[in-house]
Amino acid sequence: MLLGEPELEDIKNRIDFSKVFKEKYNKSIASKKVVVNMIKELDTNGIFENYDLMIMETGFLFEMLLPLINMDLNITPINCKGHDYVDVITAKKSESKFRTAKTKRTNISAMIPCCTIEGDLRVMVYEGDVTNEHYFFLIPYEEVKPMRYIEIPFNLKTGEPYRKNRWWGYEVKTLKEAAGVK
Repeated sequence: MLLGEPELEDIKNRIDFSKVFKEKYNKSIASKKVVVNMIKELDTNGIFENYDLMIMETGFLFEMLLPLINMDLNITPINCKGHDYVDVITAKKSESKFRTAKTKRTNISAMIPCCTIEGDLRVMVYEGDVTNEHYFFLIPYEEVKPMRYIEIPFNLKTGEPYRKNRWWGYEVKTLKEAAGVK
């Protein structure tokens, strides 16, 4: 069945996909720009100067950023299952999203998959729905080993961290700390 103009117009009025896409795009670009600017600032050897970093996936850029901060990290092939570096740590980047729980409450949270992780987890979370803040975590392997994923929640109205959640106990203040610099 083909839809006529009145039906198509009704669909367009109910769902403005361009608005949703624009919001998600702007949020993703804002987070990526932070990582790209850090890489450019720290890349004193010019490793990345011939690459258009803005077209690369933000999680991959985060993986490349950590060794620039902490030269003791040894990178293994990126497709290594279970970890990103020789010292068996994993780097993950996540953005907060609105989520509806089984209880029908809605919250903002960042979800980080960890079912294949074989070592400590270094995480960068971008809360771009309300506050536009970055948060960093260094989570021991023993804590994530039994988990399929972890959820880092934020207050729905203010975007502030919901610190009663256990994962906030592993927050570090700076990206240097997340990279393992003491």
